[in-house]
Amino acid sequence: MQVHLVGSVGLDTAEEVFAAVGDAVKPYIKRCPDGEIGGRRSWISWQWPLLRAMAFLELDEARQTPGVGLSQLRLKKGAQAKDIHFCELGYAREAAMSYQDFLRARKSGALPPSARFQVCLPTPLAVIGAFIAPEHIPAVLPAYERAMIREVERVCAAVQHRDLALQWDVCIEMIQWDGRLPRLPAPPNAAQVFGGQFARLCNAIPREVEIGFHLCYAKPSSSPTSSRPTCGVR
Repeated sequence: MQVHLVGSVGLDTAEEVFAAVGDAVKPYIKRCPDGEIGGRRSWISWQWPLLRAMAFLELDEARQTPGVGLSQLRLKKGAQAKDIHFCELGYAREAAMSYQDFLRARKSGALPPSARFQVCLPTPLAVIGAFIAPEHIPAVLPAYERAMIREVERVCAAVQHRDLALQWDVCIEMIQWDGRLPRLPAPPNAAQVFGGQFARLCNAIPREVEIGFHLCYAKPSSSPTSSRPTCGVR
């Protein structure tokens, strides 16, 4: 038997997460996340302030992301393609810090010596699809995807490849595929569009790094931006 944790754990620090996982399922764990502590506990919601700080975006106060209470963002009038650029997204910094806690937990015996450090990332569409006005998504999404690929490269530079498992959280794409996102329907050629996205994201990951896909479904009564998905498949 093996146990797979999809990401979020309701504890306050990475040290607490690694200790609790070791106490509960040490013989069965092959990969261990840091619990998505701090702002990441709300999954993609912690990216909203970063998007809000971008000079090429502004509030669209007439629209809110359902279930979250955050206004969506739109391109400022007159924004040019050359203006649409994202800085670092924060995921690599978080991973680099938690990796040190992971190494200490593994060295102390709290986690098995063969365990890998699991870094969980949302697909770019999850963030941009949730927080950008639908008509502006095509202009903004490619820049955010490039920024996420840079995050992947930074994670892979900070974590030993033999220690790393990188998991993509695939949520928005899944509920689009099922037709449960009327405001953002799936493209007619969804298989090609989604497949192309996954190929670009994974091409940045070295062969020694494990890759996982968490196929996520939010609860029907909740927003995928604020609740952890209820089922995972690797």
